[in-house]
Amino acid sequence: MRDKGISPILITGFSFGILWDFVTTFLGVVSIVAGSNFSISLKNLDTNTFGVYGIAFVSTVIVFCFNLITKNVWQEASEGQWTLVAPWLLCVFFDFFTSLAGNYKFILPGRQNEIAVIGVVWFITLLTTISPMTVYYLIKDYED
Repeated sequence: MRDKGISPILITGFSFGILWDFVTTFLGVVSIVAGSNFSISLKNLDTNTFGVYGIAFVSTVIVFCFNLITKNVWQEASEGQWTLVAPWLLCVFFDFFTSLAGNYKFILPGRQNEIAVIGVVWFITLLTTISPMTVYYLIKDYED
């Protein structure tokens, strides 16, 4: 970026997007793995609940890390090293899909059929999905 004054503003804004992406990806994995009748609660903890939360947390962290290293993945790909491109692509799709599921299941469960809500949720999900890669890109660009 040519204007270094705008980078801190964008980094701050997309950092909130990173937090939201992390939360909704976690909630999306929980809703998919546990099923539609599952509700998040610390009152009824059992081995199944720990398993669901464990899978959701680990997959969210791995997906987040792959999303964060986007610039490195494509830099290596331009040098002929394509080994990380397929897992990266799967992780970004997984991130978008689970974030979308998290938004629909836990954030707006009663208004899922309204066209405006659908558009806003898809748009916000897209922005939050690209937030980690954008922040990393801006930080690296800002350092250069």
